[in-house]
Amino acid sequence: MADTLEPSVAANLTPIGQLGPGALRALCERATVRTYPAGHTLFEKGSSDHITYFLLAGSLELKGHKDTVTLEASSADAKQPLSNSQPRQHT
Repeated sequence: MADTLEPSVAANLTPIGQLGPGALRALCERATVRTYPAGHTLFEKGSSDHITYFLLAGSLELKGHKDTVTLEASSADAKQPLSNSQPRQHT
């Protein structure tokens, strides 16, 4: 399922929340919000793409080489893009 990103939600995300109102609206018009089932893999460690993910609801696990981090949408860390380095550092 895909929905649009509301500017009021995007304004709380880093770094896109620093955009001016017009640029923020334009970004939201192009962005999509997707809901995935439990256990779905968003990306694989070592992969590269042109997608930026934010966790807006629920929780997820980021699995690295030596550790697994559980991220909750209500946490401060969820305001940042998920595993934003390319190639991806987590699955």
